[in-house]
Amino acid sequence: MFINTISIASHLDEDGNIKAGEEDDVLVPALFQMAGLITTLVAVPLWISGSVKANNNKKAMNKCTPQKYSSLNIGVSPNGVGLVYRF
Repeated sequence: MFINTISIASHLDEDGNIKAGEEDDVLVPALFQMAGLITTLVAVPLWISGSVKANNNKKAMNKCTPQKYSSLNIGVSPNGVGLVYRF
C-alpha cells in the first residue's frame, strides 16, 4: 500500500489531480496490488486448512499402519490349517 501511495503521489499536480496522460501509470500498479492482495486473502485460509487436513490424515494413517494391527501367518483355524489374517 505504501509503495502504491508514493506512486500515485508522484503523478499528482498541485491541485491533487492526476496529471494528463499519466492515468495508466497509476492504474496498472494499483490493479496489480489489488490482485496480489486478493490472491493473498484467498490463499492463506486455503493454505491453513490444507495443512490441518494433511496433519489429520497423517495421524489417521499412522493409527492404521498394517505392522501394528494386522498380520498374515500360517496357522490353525476352526476350518483347518491355512493362512490366518489377523486385524
